[in-house]
Amino acid sequence: NFTAYTAVATSFDINVDSRTRQRDLCQVDALITLQEQYAVFPSGDNAVQRRTTLFSFSNDSSPLITWTEFRLSASLMVYNEVLETGSLDTARLAWGSNNRTITADSGVVNSLQFYSSLMYFNLSGRNLLSFPPSCLGPWMCAVLADWPTTTRDGYVVNAANTDDAIRNGLGAIAISGLGKIASWLGETAAATQYSTIADKIVAAMRATMLRINSTGNEAYFVDGAAAPGTGNAAIQSSLYAAAAGVADDDPLLAGQLSRYIIRRDLGPSSCMTGKWVLEACYRLAVFDPSGAAADYALALLERETYPGWGYMLAIGATITTEAWRPADKSNMDWAHPWCAAPAFAIPRLLLGVQPLAPAWRRARIAPQPSTLKHIQASVPTALGYMPIEYVFTGLAATVLTTIPPDMAVTVCLVPPAKVVVLLVNGRAVETAPWGRLTCTAQDLGIGVQNITVVAAGGLSM
Repeated sequence: NFTAYTAVATSFDINVDSRTRQRDLCQVDALITLQEQYAVFPSGDNAVQRRTTLFSFSNDSSPLITWTEFRLSASLMVYNEVLETGSLDTARLAWGSNNRTITADSGVVNSLQFYSSLMYFNLSGRNLLSFPPSCLGPWMCAVLADWPTTTRDGYVVNAANTDDAIRNGLGAIAISGLGKIASWLGETAAATQYSTIADKIVAAMRATMLRINSTGNEAYFVDGAAAPGTGNAAIQSSLYAAAAGVADDDPLLAGQLSRYIIRRDLGPSSCMTGKWVLEACYRLAVFDPSGAAADYALALLERETYPGWGYMLAIGATITTEAWRPADKSNMDWAHPWCAAPAFAIPRLLLGVQPLAPAWRRARIAPQPSTLKHIQASVPTALGYMPIEYVFTGLAATVLTTIPPDMAVTVCLVPPAKVVVLLVNGRAVETAPWGRLTCTAQDLGIGVQNITVVAAGGLSM
């Protein structure tokens, strides 16, 4: 309620960083805020999010042409708009042929540009994103990494760290989104190129930045592919890498990265990066058989001590603050929605209700509840509210939902045993694995659906 209220109470005509002190639009803030709004606003109420996205592309504001993350976040704002609303209007504007350049050399894409100044990045010889030889301004080569600076965990932000982890982790996520936008616009060749680039970046990050500790128990990512980036391993490097999917379909690495992130425990990072902590943890938990990162994410969501969202409440906040506490940032304001990530993470990651196609024509329900035995929610979608109830009894996990018209849904559940049966409305159905989860092999359609995954020996219950 605290973070959902923040997403609502700080929304006016357009998203800005804060209503109290920093009344400008930075795309990092705007992306996090509009993701929260899509997750909690009433079904069909998306005017603020869409105005914010359009504003980001219609105004050459200083943030758009400064920090690396701002330009990448702007493209993800468009991606979220298409997924959540089905509208391609802003995507068509941003994609306009006069503003898009994909230059190929011997089949390798060298440069990318999406809407004028959005992405001035080159693919280096390592298949990693780097800034261009001549930067267009004092910040063009820089990453924000985190804010305030005391929460950067030593991240190497200087221009000499050319092929850095955040640029490439967030870049892979954004470029993957651009590939899907291209596909939805009918730009099939560009869709293939962008998808290939994103895959290459993820593979190159594993090849150049991944490190395994001496015992083999933990894995982490350094800040860059070469010196000086190799000399430090900020927690943010591993978070963005995990969120980009470096451990997808790799149970060993997912477990190693999970243990590292859990041990580092935010170490240090800001409440803005809390969004990426949750993204990383729930993605890793899909592929780590132990699901330990989902357990940690729930503990973090429930934590009442510093650093944590419960701590903000303990110090008197009624809307999420700009930093975890005043000691972290002396001029911290008390109304900053970039720190309200649970409003997004609880429905989208913990409960696992996500759109997979524009306007929610396809969706997935994949709860990772950790120790929670019962969850009840009503999730807003472009096609109406979707009521969801999750129940775990020990031998079985069940999702009861009503699917709106024109939506196809795949449901995935954490199985209670190694050998299970998946039942839909009491009848056994074909399954498909997704990491440690067991999913319906066929999409489910309109109406009331009762999906239960039960231990094979518990069918008589």
